[in-house]
Amino acid sequence: RAGLLYDINKNTIVWEKRMDEAFPIASLTKMMVALLAVEDITAQKRDWSDEITVTRSYKKSPRSRKVITTTETYTLESLVQLAMIPSNNQACSDIGKHLNGNIEDFLLRMNARAAELGMTNTFFSTPSGLPAAIREFDNKSSPNDLLKLCLELLKYDDILRITSIGYAEISNNKSKAIHRNHNRLVIDYDEHVDGLKTGYTRRAGFCL
Repeated sequence: RAGLLYDINKNTIVWEKRMDEAFPIASLTKMMVALLAVEDITAQKRDWSDEITVTRSYKKSPRSRKVITTTETYTLESLVQLAMIPSNNQACSDIGKHLNGNIEDFLLRMNARAAELGMTNTFFSTPSGLPAAIREFDNKSSPNDLLKLCLELLKYDDILRITSIGYAEISNNKSKAIHRNHNRLVIDYDEHVDGLKTGYTRRAGFCL
């Protein structure tokens, strides 16, 4: 529906389609979550090694009705990896609570940071990009706004270090697992593609 191609070396948009129109962005939202995390780390308010204890619920088996609730401890780096590589939605809420204490204040901060970056066609109602109960409140942005967010992210080598990982081993205090990057371009063209994020919901369609 919309997009742009930007040559970072020439500082030039070389192709665009409806680049100033806002559309749902699904999990591209998580780029703002990652930016706020790395900005707090750079400002020495937080550290990649911060330990964060979260509550998780799992079904005992796919067909089982029994749900097991457990507490797990992740580092902040592990949660950012979960958000940016397998696009885990709960990790975004966990990051938001860690950075700002609660989701409401974190969402205010996400929208305020977007305004600071000049993202005038952007709105966040969730930290993950999951659809809102009412279509009009879906997270949205324009290609031009997302370019501004991407250029800000590219200032941080740690972000590209994470988003360029094809398969990540992510652990907590109880287990570890291998997670595949939802951005298959990182895997199929590992020497050429290093991020940043994909997304999908039915209303947003496929986003890159």
